Amino acid sequence: MNGKNLEKLRKERGITQEDLIDAMEMSRQTISSLQNGRYKPSITLVFKIAHYFNLAIVLSLGAVYLLIQFYAIYWHFRLEKKL
Repeated sequence: MNGKNLEKLRKERGITQEDLIDAMEMSRQTISSLQNGRYKPSITLVFKIAHYFNLAIVLSLGAVYLLIQFYAIYWHFRLEKKL
């Protein structure tokens, strides 16, 4: 997600930074860093923002494959740590 797109979308919909901060449960600094491109959001945050703005996310098959691989590795290590 491009930070300028987030800022533009927020302003087009009449949403203040405060509204977004409350909805996303984040600090003002994080939202500002997102909008200025200093912070790259996690895939979880991208989905959370998309849901808030009621946006669809289109992923290529390659991106979906990488996402599945990431979560498979994540859960493997997480479960292994609990054993």
